[in-house]
Amino acid sequence: MECLDLKVLAVLANSTLSSSRFPDLVHFHFFTPQGDKDKVSFYKLKVLFPHSNLELHGQEEVTKIIRRATSEAEYESLNIEEIAPFIIPSVYQSLRKFIYVSPNLILKGRVEELTGFDLSTHAVAAAEDCSKRLNSYVNPDVLDAIQRSASKPWVSVTRYVKDACMPDLSLLLIDVRNLEKELLEAVLWWSKVLNWSDRFLFFPSPQYYW
Repeated sequence: MECLDLKVLAVLANSTLSSSRFPDLVHFHFFTPQGDKDKVSFYKLKVLFPHSNLELHGQEEVTKIIRRATSEAEYESLNIEEIAPFIIPSVYQSLRKFIYVSPNLILKGRVEELTGFDLSTHAVAAAEDCSKRLNSYVNPDVLDAIQRSASKPWVSVTRYVKDACMPDLSLLLIDVRNLEKELLEAVLWWSKVLNWSDRFLFFPSPQYYW
């Protein structure tokens, strides 16, 4: 989020805790513009949720990693909000498996149902958004040509389903142990070869699972 809106965070926390069978086991890590420097916002949230486990983190810790790995032009063209979930484990290396929730999302289901989901060797689980299809963003012939000619670990050897639903990146289950180490490089590579500087971020990868 570009500016801190405590009402959004409060609704998110409340909807998550109220639907959970084990609210005491839920831990919130909110990434905000000022992070843990914003003590007033932290204490306001603690007043609302006195028994919750929550922390505020600075967004600059995540964007700093992205800036170091990109040129200024590349950084400006990226959708940082959609890349950030995959950079978070580089900042907080104690994380092994976590759920990323966009601040404008209200959870109606039980969050613990997601934590128990077995990803096997996959790194990410995302819900499908069938209002968006892969062939609406990518020319199938271009994608076929990339698969035939590119020998990159993030290019699937299995043919892509051209009319596959796109992932909804507002809610993700991420298993850090299976994340690609070259993930940011893969994002930049796909953005370049597909000329997606101003488009919805998606990088076809065999590690995605939905």
